[in-house]
Amino acid sequence: MKDAQLLDILNKFLKEKDNIINSLKEEKKRRIPKFNIIELCSNNEVYNTKLLDEMLKIDFIIDDKEINFAKYFSNYIIKDKLNHNDINIDNNINVDTEVISKNGRRIDLLIHNNDFEIILENKINANELKNQLQDYYNERLQYIDEEKLFIIFLTKYGNEAYSLNEDLKCKLEKDNRICYLSYKDIADFIDKCLNEYSCIKSDNYVSVYSALIQIRDNQKNISNNRVQENNMEKNTVIEKLFNDNNIYESLSKIDDIEECSKLFLDAAYLIKSRKIELSPIKDQIEIINNTIKYLRDNGLENENCRYLNEEIFKGNIISNADANSTPIIININNNLTIKLFINKNTCYLTIFSNSSNIISKLNEEKIKEEIKNIFGKYELREGKNDPEPDDYLYVYYFYITKDDNYQEIGYIIIKLYNYLKEQNL
Repeated sequence: MKDAQLLDILNKFLKEKDNIINSLKEEKKRRIPKFNIIELCSNNEVYNTKLLDEMLKIDFIIDDKEINFAKYFSNYIIKDKLNHNDINIDNNINVDTEVISKNGRRIDLLIHNNDFEIILENKINANELKNQLQDYYNERLQYIDEEKLFIIFLTKYGNEAYSLNEDLKCKLEKDNRICYLSYKDIADFIDKCLNEYSCIKSDNYVSVYSALIQIRDNQKNISNNRVQENNMEKNTVIEKLFNDNNIYESLSKIDDIEECSKLFLDAAYLIKSRKIELSPIKDQIEIINNTIKYLRDNGLENENCRYLNEEIFKGNIISNADANSTPIIININNNLTIKLFINKNTCYLTIFSNSSNIISKLNEEKIKEEIKNIFGKYELREGKNDPEPDDYLYVYYFYITKDDNYQEIGYIIIKLYNYLKEQNL
């Protein structure tokens, strides 16, 4: 297919852009509405893990029968999925979140008693870190025998993990000690529980039953339904455009199809790259680059610091629906971090913690006053879950504008780092 023909197809599509978008909106209105409160807050890993944690802590007695989700889930994984019938599931089971390893990484969920441990790593919209599961596994070998240590890798579609070396991955798969789950599998597990514990459906337990139904439906949505429903809408509208303009007929060879698909993918990336130009944050990009250089030039470059180059954080903005990126992350310790964070609307410097003990100390008047002094002309803002709600409990922050000086920002970061280090929080 000639380039001119390919571009003509793209041109027809772009000319119909407004009609396509309006048609999609109309198609959405015709759908049966679904309202799931849990879905509003659970489509990132942190909140979804908290939901799973709360679900696994359901433990009560009805008519002398124990309803214990941690035991049921452990049995579902170890015996039903991995065929280890020799493991004792009956003893009391603990479920812990954000278990910190010695290198500062956090295991999402650790399900354990004296007879077994299950590491659960939850991935919705993020990639594995290098050697992530490998490090978790090696860390937990200090606490449990190897044959009693299991891994659950939970993803949208039950993908295999790649943060294990090949030898360990093969060993775990051969020994049936790693389980690749999708969110649909979690939904199926909940259905099994509801069928077995049908007494939960009674009026006395309506809050538990309602929550489980919404969690189940949301897990299905993460894996399948939302993607399928949205694609059905889009396919109906776009297919009509293609049929009306004989685009299918013009794609007469497999090579033509591949070339046309690549053209649309390339065009999509270029279109998304316009976010850099339209975002209010574009004026702060030079400040961010110069701040990173200032920090490095002034000695703040060690194993606690992670700086992104411009190409990477621009790529994050382009690829992320909310145009988010974190070009600067400086760890004071495992539970206290300085970040420079950007999204489609704002750029700000944050001090945040997910430790209640550290939060209490940050709230002490003396420390708060010193942070305020270090911020200088910038207004000290504080608050739970504001402005970045994904992974912290409390934060101090200030906004950075296009008129701010990178040297001032860099100086503040260095002074904050040194002061917080001295406090041994």
